[in-house]
Amino acid sequence: MPDFTIEVMQQCAKLEHEVIAIQGSHGDWYHVTFEANERTGELVSCTCPGFRFRPGRECKHMTQAAKQHCSWHELYGEPQEQDGVCPSCGGPTRSVRVAV
Repeated sequence: MPDFTIEVMQQCAKLEHEVIAIQGSHGDWYHVTFEANERTGELVSCTCPGFRFRPGRECKHMTQAAKQHCSWHELYGEPQEQDGVCPSCGGPTRSVRVAV
């Protein structure tokens, strides 16, 4: 089995935790939360009744919020041109350790 090397890379700060407000069809506002989880990857949840009563299933608010959510990571995305600035959304980046 090959050995892994630990490298420090950049990722968008929003990738770790972001909450996006989405207006529902009846005017109610719901909050879609994106959270990074080291064991299972990204966790997404919504405050709408549809998701609350059927956890684990994607609701329409999650689909809408995913279009606004930045998930840039140096390993998979375009190169970073300015230190500390996400090339995808212009927000801040943070350093993470990655095994490659």
